[in-house]
Amino acid sequence: MPTGPQPQHEAGDQPTDTDPSWSVEDGTGLTYDVYFGTAVDPPLVSGAQAGLTYDPGVLDFNTTYYWKIVSRSGTNTFESDIWNFTTIALPDLVMLNATTLGLVGNRQTVDLTWRVENQGTLATPAQWVERLRVRIGYPF
Repeated sequence: MPTGPQPQHEAGDQPTDTDPSWSVEDGTGLTYDVYFGTAVDPPLVSGAQAGLTYDPGVLDFNTTYYWKIVSRSGTNTFESDIWNFTTIALPDLVMLNATTLGLVGNRQTVDLTWRVENQGTLATPAQWVERLRVRIGYPF
């Protein structure tokens, strides 16, 4: 019977790249059906897999995921409890100290600098992309 869920049942603040895993006493000849999703009764997402880990891809922030494992050996099946875990909250990214030179003329190079910090309470491995939108118009 599948036991020992990782992350542990009802764990919070899990990274968005979490790959759920489980253990079994004797896995010889077993295959596993993985049920995973945001519904309390999660759908089948991987059938008859051999490994003890499931890679759901990148998960959403601040979301509870439910999952269970059904192990199979011939006609025998063993079903785990439904487990759940919650991912970390979206980081609170704040742009600070955006600066540039004053007025610039035609065909001049403009240097911009800025700093972004996570102002939230959680440390996060989240990745983010810096984008800059510049509007040029006349008259100013």
